[in-house]
Amino acid sequence: MFTYEHLNTAFRILLSTPPKPLIATHRAKYIPLEAATGVQAEVVGKPSRTFFEMVIDDFAEDELLPEGRIAIVGDDVETDLGGGAVELGFGES
Repeated sequence: MFTYEHLNTAFRILLSTPPKPLIATHRAKYIPLEAATGVQAEVVGKPSRTFFEMVIDDFAEDELLPEGRIAIVGDDVETDLGGGAVELGFGES
């Protein structure tokens, strides 16, 4: 479904008045939509700090964090941890 037509529609929506937010689940390096529109995406998926805070809060509410400990396992430090997890101290051993 990621076609030129859909990308053009997204481009026009982002440039409309009043401006619309660009919400992204992941910061994809190969999609220049931010640069083309001048609209910065609000990333709500990993590796954003917002994503990790939402997950931690959800686990804490459900009392699923024994002794307040949490671990993140992934195969790519940049896309799995990124700045958000590091800001929260998950990049430390």
